Amino acid sequence: MRKPVLIGGSLGLLLLVVIATFLWMAGKPLGPVANIAPPRAASPRIVPPAPTASMAPLAVPSSPQTDVAKHDRRRRLAEVRAEFRALSAQGPQASPQKMRALVDELEALSGPSFDPRYFQSLRTMLDLNAKLQELNAELQVLIKSKSPKDAARQQVVLAEMRTLGERVAVEAKAIQAFVPKPTRAGKLP
Repeated sequence: MRKPVLIGGSLGLLLLVVIATFLWMAGKPLGPVANIAPPRAASPRIVPPAPTASMAPLAVPSSPQTDVAKHDRRRRLAEVRAEFRALSAQGPQASPQKMRALVDELEALSGPSFDPRYFQSLRTMLDLNAKLQELNAELQVLIKSKSPKDAARQQVVLAEMRTLGERVAVEAKAIQAFVPKPTRAGKLP
């Protein structure tokens, strides 16, 4: 095999490893989903006590609508993660635009639990991967040519690919810094 193909393939694999690590760490369940039970009707014989100054305020139960919304959000988050895993398993054949759309949706569904810089780094890596794919396709055409002009362009493309590979490595380290650390129990908060 030729060196450019190996470089492109290894950079693609690096990106997949980083994405798989993210998904593995972010794929932990967010917590148990509360069972939604209809409120009971108060019995006419039982009269609740009148509140006094010494009584602490009681916790207000969440409404069934917010519980349903949380359940739907968690369900959609699991679906998006599964789509992202399936798409990232395609490797270089995966559409960077579709992956970016899934990252945007993941960010919207994750809420404040993740650092926004994490998703920005992930988007940057996807953009770099798309650029690497373009350069790799150009390099495959240049390799077949015997022209000195194409040989010079081939060296430029290889240098660009190395630079982009270094940037991918920097973004991968940044992503690792932004992922929430597991608690003592081994679960993500």
